[in-house]
Amino acid sequence: MCFNGEWTIVEANGQAIAVDTTDEAASTPTLEFNVAEKLVSGSTGCNNITGSFSCCAESKSLDLSSIGVTKRMCKDMNTESQVLLAL
Repeated sequence: MCFNGEWTIVEANGQAIAVDTTDEAASTPTLEFNVAEKLVSGSTGCNNITGSFSCCAESKSLDLSSIGVTKRMCKDMNTESQVLLAL
């Protein structure tokens, strides 16, 4: 299972992600995996996220751990909530 690099989050829990283009602080949610260091970082659409991960090819599972998220308030927190709930 290889997913090194940045991935755009387009759906969470079966719902499409919509970015509020009127909010200057909003961004497209992403996760970036550094397989060599087993680190994950990215954006929830509003706040930054960072942590570590492990994966298992046999069970096709991905485990995130030691996750930290900044606490900036954005105009629309719906995307943030969708992404964090899915993670």
